[in-house]
Amino acid sequence: GHSVPARREVFATDPPERGGGLTPAERLTFSIAERLGMTVGELLERMSAAELMTWMSLPRIDSELERARNLNRMRELWRT
Repeated sequence: GHSVPARREVFATDPPERGGGLTPAERLTFSIAERLGMTVGELLERMSAAELMTWMSLPRIDSELERARNLNRMRELWRT
């Protein structure tokens, strides 16, 4: 069989032990894995920490871009 090398677990505490909730980082990790069509385990094995952090920053970047687009739309409306 194929064995996976031991590594530090990202989700060190079971969610039920924390009241059943996931941290924001855990939610993002699951969301990214779903978006890429893989399990969280597969994601963590295949993706570097740097790439994962970049993926995690996308919602913030998207939000900032959307705010800039909205501001530009408002400026256009004020000009007409």
